[in-house]
Amino acid sequence: MSTKAESLSTVVKSGTDLTQKQRILELLKDKTYLTWTREGIAEELGMIVSSVCGRLNELVADGSVAVSDNTWSVKTNRNVNTYKAVK
Repeated sequence: MSTKAESLSTVVKSGTDLTQKQRILELLKDKTYLTWTREGIAEELGMIVSSVCGRLNELVADGSVAVSDNTWSVKTNRNVNTYKAVK
């Protein structure tokens, strides 16, 4: 098993993924007036970006979150997706 797969397995077994998903979803629902990128969510919640990416992918797949737009990131020098909670 790869290191990435082992890490995901550990996160899922511990229940951390559910807590992270709940925190992300609450943020997107509570602060709808802001534009949220993966990096912005990670900074706001004190999470690492790779964890936010995994949880956002799961939330998009289950229909709780949608890609709302994209914006230019000065930090990465490219367009990045923005996200919103689906009501």
